[in-house]
Amino acid sequence: MAQNTVGSALPSAAERAEAPTGPNYDTAPQAPAEVRRFTQSFVQFSTIALFVMALGICLYLGQYIFAPVAAGVLVGFTFGPISSWLERRGIRPSIAAGGIVLSLVTLVGFLIFALAVPLENWSSRLPEITHAIERQWLKVKEPIDKLKQVEKQVSDAAKSEQAQPMEVTVKPQGIITDLISSAADMVARLLIFVATFYFFLATRTNLKRSGLRFLPTRRLQFSVARIVRDTEAYLSRYVATITAINFGLGVCVGIAMYAIGLPQPYMWGALAMVLNYAVYVGPAVMAVILLGVGLLTFPDSVMALAPPIAYIALNGLEGQFVTPAILGGRLTLNPLVVFVSIAFWLWLWGPIGAFLAVPILIIGSMTLYHLVPNVKRRSRPAPTK
Repeated sequence: MAQNTVGSALPSAAERAEAPTGPNYDTAPQAPAEVRRFTQSFVQFSTIALFVMALGICLYLGQYIFAPVAAGVLVGFTFGPISSWLERRGIRPSIAAGGIVLSLVTLVGFLIFALAVPLENWSSRLPEITHAIERQWLKVKEPIDKLKQVEKQVSDAAKSEQAQPMEVTVKPQGIITDLISSAADMVARLLIFVATFYFFLATRTNLKRSGLRFLPTRRLQFSVARIVRDTEAYLSRYVATITAINFGLGVCVGIAMYAIGLPQPYMWGALAMVLNYAVYVGPAVMAVILLGVGLLTFPDSVMALAPPIAYIALNGLEGQFVTPAILGGRLTLNPLVVFVSIAFWLWLWGPIGAFLAVPILIIGSMTLYHLVPNVKRRSRPAPTK
């Protein structure tokens, strides 16, 4: 009897067939493949964009540390082949790195000491140079000033019944005061740069091996090792070649300034050499400096234009003929990409970013050359020996 009671409580086969069932997810309509691919691509792009934005914010907020560290690593890449050459001859990496760093610091210190006195003299005359440029500029914008005066008269007539606000003029500090006030910051950044440069050179082999161990496959390890090797070799050759070109430009600029009659021509040649490392920005600054010095040195306005015109002619000759003839066959960089890179790093890290923009762009180009087949077919950098 109990068995019949239990059996009667269970639903029959017909009742189970008529009972409503839940949703069948297996037969639910699926999104088209194009929509799924678009969604996946959008998510990937959004993730990369957020990562790039976060990285940019970190680099901007931490420029006090990241800028000298990046400069030390890039200079370490440049002198890496020299360190390897010394290590192959039995010199310990720490001693080789110390010798390279000491030699570079000594050379830079000697140049600063040799140029300190004339630079200090001309920096003290910076207000005079500024006023000389302003006087010439006033002659150019005189018609615009007349229009502004008319506008000001109309505005004053409309506001004649209102109380005029009191104007307060704050006298800006001089360049020497600014340098003294920022001396501690400059020394701290210089120490970070020198320490990064030394430790990168002394431990770069161990850093490569440790980094390659974290990569999952042998193929990826081989690709990354080849990227690092070729980037180091090419960047070293590039900086050495650009240094030779800039040295030649500095000599030519010094001779031209001597022929024109500008005082301290060797200083202007050295300054032209250093500023030419900052593509676009450095030559523009140098031309403005020579314009101010010419206006201050020569009473004749036509003769005052000779220094900047001579410099622009020499820089144009170097940029349009000499450098492309030497580096054009090794790696082609789009001028627009170079300009955008310089503008970005100049905004992010200031003047030091302008000097690091092209080396960073070269590292990115070499990485694309190894990772993207289309780039590899279009551009072939110089082979690594």
